[in-house]
Amino acid sequence: MEEFLTAHFWIAVGQIIMIDILLGGDNAVVIALACRQLPAHQRTKGILWGTACHHEVRILRTN
Repeated sequence: MEEFLTAHFWIAVGQIIMIDILLGGDNAVVIALACRQLPAHQRTKGILWGTACHHEVRILRTN
């Protein structure tokens, strides 16, 4: 239990969170580029479906 109270542990956790945020931002750029030429009413659907599929694949990949 003491290992959870060390600075080394929390720095490692912070690094993992930052990497996750950076990789998530990369996926947002790909979705945006794929949807940029769509009409406005289809663009919203494309972004929502792209985001939903991204999360589904990510969940399936971790299990």
